[in-house]
Amino acid sequence: MRLSGLLTRAQVETIHQKALRVLSEHGVQVEHEGLRDRLTAFGGRSDADRVCFPESMVEALIQAAPKSKRRADQPTVSMGVGVYQSQY
Repeated sequence: MRLSGLLTRAQVETIHQKALRVLSEHGVQVEHEGLRDRLTAFGGRSDADRVCFPESMVEALIQAAPKSKRRADQPTVSMGVGVYQSQY
């Protein structure tokens, strides 16, 4: 997804910080016990069927994610968990 031109740098940073907060404080519902165990072993915090991700973990994963380009002016970040792949 290309955000340049649509949002200011400050708006993008605000969205990023809010997303980190949601992942850290509320997490995501993960129904698969094996995946919850793997995410917890990797640094997530599990509470019943939810996994929360420390901000430092999310930031480290963003930095480690392979970067690719669809076009010279449109950088993307590719990431995946299991069979789920995303490109931004």
